[in-house]
Order: sequence, then structure tokens, then C-alpha cells
Amino acid sequence: MVNLEETEQAIYRMREALHKIIDNGEKLIDKQVIIASENLNHVLNEYYKLLKKKIK
Repeated sequence: MVNLEETEQAIYRMREALHKIIDNGEKLIDKQVIIASENLNHVLNEYYKLLKKKIK
């Protein structure tokens, strides 16, 4: 089972990767940016689910 700390680290890495893609001049509507953004969104959703379980 994935824990909060591992998920936080994954979020950090994915955000850094997304920033690098954008900094390399990719347009925000570029397929690579969209895929990275969707993947980050998925992990963020999982993170919030884990937080909700921990709070209960």
C-alpha cells in the first residue's frame, strides 16, 4: 500500500517534470504537457483519498 510520504514524493517529482517540460518551451496545449498534467492530477486525487482515510 502506498503511504502519504511516498505519494508526496511522487507529486513533487511529477510537478518538477511538468515544469521542465513547460520550461523547455512546450505549449500548454502540447500533448506531452497534457499527459503529464493528467498524470499529476491522478496522483493528487489519490493523495487526497489517502488524506481522507487518515483523517477518519
